[in-house]
Amino acid sequence: MTNKERGRWATWFADVAEDIAQAIVLFIPNGLNAMYNMLKRLPVVGTTFSHKGFETFFKFCTGISILQELGQDVAYFLFRPLGFVIGYLIGLFNQNRTAVVYQGQVGRLINKFSGQTVAGILLGMLASLLFAKQSSTIWMMAGLGGVLGIFAKTIFLFALHSFNEANAVTIRKNVQRAKQISARLKVAVREKAKSRILRQAQDIIQQMNGAQSQQNLAEFFQNEYDKIALSTYKKIERHFDYLTDRACHGDLNALKKLHQLLPRPKTPEQTSGKDQLDAMLERMFNARAIARLKDEVDSAYDRWQYRFLRA
Repeated sequence: MTNKERGRWATWFADVAEDIAQAIVLFIPNGLNAMYNMLKRLPVVGTTFSHKGFETFFKFCTGISILQELGQDVAYFLFRPLGFVIGYLIGLFNQNRTAVVYQGQVGRLINKFSGQTVAGILLGMLASLLFAKQSSTIWMMAGLGGVLGIFAKTIFLFALHSFNEANAVTIRKNVQRAKQISARLKVAVREKAKSRILRQAQDIIQQMNGAQSQQNLAEFFQNEYDKIALSTYKKIERHFDYLTDRACHGDLNALKKLHQLLPRPKTPEQTSGKDQLDAMLERMFNARAIARLKDEVDSAYDRWQYRFLRA
C-alpha cells in the first residue's frame, strides 16, 4: 500500500476519532444548548431567550460557549492525532486499498440524544433535591432521569422513522398514480381534440380552396394530420406535465386536479353537461389558438397540394 493510501486511512481514523471524541466531550454542553434552543421556541418567554444579547450572556455565564470551544480543541489537538497514528498503523497491514469517506454519522447520532438526556438528568436532580436531599438519591435520580431521557428520545426517533417510512410509501404511490393519470389523460385528450382540429382544418381549407377541395381532404389528413396536430398536442400535454411534476413533488392539489380531469361516464342527468377535460379544451381552443391552427393548416395544405399536383 502506498503512502497516499495509508494517508487516506489515517485521515479516516482521524476524522472518526475527532468526531466521536467531540460528541462525547461536548455531550453536556450540546445538551444544554439544545435545551436553550427549546426555550427559544416557547410562546411567551421565547422572545427573551431569542434576544442575541441575553443568549450570549446566558451561555457565557453557564459555560456553554467556553465548554464548546474547549471540547472542540481537545478533540482536535488530542484525539485527532491519536486517530491519525492508529489509522496509519492499520493502513500498513490493511490490504484493502479503498477508504470510505466518513461524514460524521456517529457524532450526529450522539448529539441527537444529548438534549433529552441532559434534560432528564437535570429534572431528576431537581426532583431529588425537592423531595430527598441525600447525595446518593440525587445521583440515582439523575441517572434515572438520563435513562428516561434516552428512552424518550429513542421512542421519538422510532416514531419519526415509522412516520417517514409511511410518508415515503404514500409519496411513491402518489407519484405512480400521477404518472398513470397523466398517461391516460394524454390518450384521452388526443381523442377529444382530434374532432376539434379536423373541424377547424376542414373549415379553413374549404374557405381558402373552395368546395372542390373536399375530395382531397381524406388523403391530406391521412398524410399531414400528425404534423398539424403535434403543436396543439404538445401545448395541451405541457399542462399535464406541469401538474404531474407538481404532484410528484408532493402537491396534493395538483394530483387532485389531474384526477378531476379524467373523463368519466356520464349519467342520464349529466348528458348535457361538460366534464372538466372538455372545459379545459374549450379554454385552450380560444380564438388565438384557432387562428394559429388555421394558419398552420392553410400553409400545410398549400405545400401538400403543390406536391400532390406536381406528382
